[in-house]
Amino acid sequence: MVFTDLESQGKLERIQHWVDEVLRDQRRSTALTYQRCFERLAGKSWFEYAEDKQLRKNSAGILRAAERYCQASSMYLQLEAIKAQVENLNFTDARSRLNRSIELLNKTQSHLSMTYSGVTKKKNSKRLSIRGKPDNWIFEVVRNIAPGLTQLASLVMALTGCRPAELINGVELRIHGSNLLVRIKGAKVSDITQGGQPERLILLDGTQRGPNVIIFWLRKKDWDSFKFRIRSYNAFYYAVKKSAKSLSWGELSPYSFRQQLAANLKSQGQNDDVLSKVLGHRSSRSKSAYGHANQGWYRGSRGRSPILAVKATYSVRNYEAPTFGLEPSSGPTLH
Repeated sequence: MVFTDLESQGKLERIQHWVDEVLRDQRRSTALTYQRCFERLAGKSWFEYAEDKQLRKNSAGILRAAERYCQASSMYLQLEAIKAQVENLNFTDARSRLNRSIELLNKTQSHLSMTYSGVTKKKNSKRLSIRGKPDNWIFEVVRNIAPGLTQLASLVMALTGCRPAELINGVELRIHGSNLLVRIKGAKVSDITQGGQPERLILLDGTQRGPNVIIFWLRKKDWDSFKFRIRSYNAFYYAVKKSAKSLSWGELSPYSFRQQLAANLKSQGQNDDVLSKVLGHRSSRSKSAYGHANQGWYRGSRGRSPILAVKATYSVRNYEAPTFGLEPSSGPTLH
């Protein structure tokens, strides 16, 4: 025991238990993120800040976690100071500090108990951009871009559904037998929200339009593989927009490639695990924002997606049974 009286010892143990629970197994990168988020609160509770800024529920949840972590860190320092004061027989100051820490704990737990519903999401206009387009629109847009790295990046995004930010991170193309293997470094990856795939591999059918063009280009260069990245999202965005506008499809953007790929996989009847991994998600819920099956190209017997297999760093948190009862593809092995 640190204190001889049971009341003070009980308060100390309550604080110690809560601090240990919150600070257990926290990564340094996560802790630094929480500290930056907590500084933004500037004395407000996470709930007050979220309501003031009209944040979405996920963003507010990160601030709640940040307040919880940083207040626990502050209490940890107070606990160390209390123990030092007791060792020096300074019981009066130790009890005073203990009472202030209990007040902080009660206040923090009161903040954490609040429920925040978040603001309503806006309608997804990117999904609407592909409505009514002919089945060949992607290849028309890509072909209309000047030959070079931007055109290649557009084709890769169309075939894999990768994000523009992932094209900036870097993509590797590799001939894999008669097929094309694409390695993508993920974006929107967070230890805090447990979202995003740090890396994924997508195997494309080398006999289909698109992958066969890239394979032919690699073999013409006498390359087995090729790594590339785009330097500027803005330049890439405007190149795609310029091409689409010249074809009278001004509502299209680079993200329309991603929407179309998701719609294609849904129309093919692909399951949640595969679809989420292809899109770089760690949760099956995220796929709902992308494409409708009736916007896809592969309804009925109208062909199949060039995606043969996918492998991602993490398994997918699946919140619903696969609609079509298909087994997730194992795909190539991550190295």
